[in-house]
Amino acid sequence: MLPPDYIAQFVHENYIDPARKRGDKAVTVLPREVYKALDCACSLGLIHGVLGSMKFRNTYGLTLARTEGPEEGLPTKYTFKLHLTKSASASKN
Repeated sequence: MLPPDYIAQFVHENYIDPARKRGDKAVTVLPREVYKALDCACSLGLIHGVLGSMKFRNTYGLTLARTEGPEEGLPTKYTFKLHLTKSASASKN
């Protein structure tokens, strides 16, 4: 598995999926927190690249609601709106 795919899967399994299971409408991901959780195995820039990508949002049914951080530089927080997916709606039935 390529590093971007690994990061995306990690974020999905540890942030997105648990938030959906709780019934949350949104989830906030902090890139530095992901970086530390991955034992600094991937660059912070790569994590930002994954979180900001359309591929990540489309794959996991997300809308980027907002980013927070300095005007100049990379965001320190990404907040995503969670959309109900087929697997999530199936688990409710």
